[in-house]
Parts: sequence; C-alpha cells; structure tokens
Amino acid sequence: MQRSPYMNGVFTMQTLEEVIDHMYMLKADVTRTISSGVEAGLYIEIKDYEFYSTNRSLDMAQMLFTTLQKYNLSTIADCTANKLPIII
Repeated sequence: MQRSPYMNGVFTMQTLEEVIDHMYMLKADVTRTISSGVEAGLYIEIKDYEFYSTNRSLDMAQMLFTTLQKYNLSTIADCTANKLPIII
C-alpha cells in the first residue's frame, strides 16, 4: 500500500526541542496524568541507529543526550525533578 503524496510538503517535522518545549507548555497549562496517576511524558525512540552512525557518521544517541542535557533531562533524577517522565 502506498501513501498518497497529496499532503507532501504541507507539514514540517518537529524537532525534539520543539516537542520538549510543547510538553512544558502543556504541563504549565493543565496538569495531565494518565490513568495510573503518572504524569504525561515522552517516549523517545531512536530509529536506524546503525544506519546513521555508519552511513551518515551521526551519533544519534549522543545527539539525544546533548539535547536532553540542554533541558536538564539527562538523568532519571532530572526528569523526576522537572516532572517530565521520559522513556528511551
């Protein structure tokens, strides 16, 4: 099955920084929790790590870590203190 190209170029790809900023904005607006009482957070998945490291010379794990450090989210304690749970 192919995806229709009708919507190509209509939307831009969000950066991780934009997503983190958006989550903080949402949390400042209204506290959101899931059914178990856990605060809403981020589920981050690195796709094709070997492809990017081998063919593009990009260390996606390091790039992710650097971005999380920028937002003081690089450890479990940081995520807990900033009330933004993250699963990688």
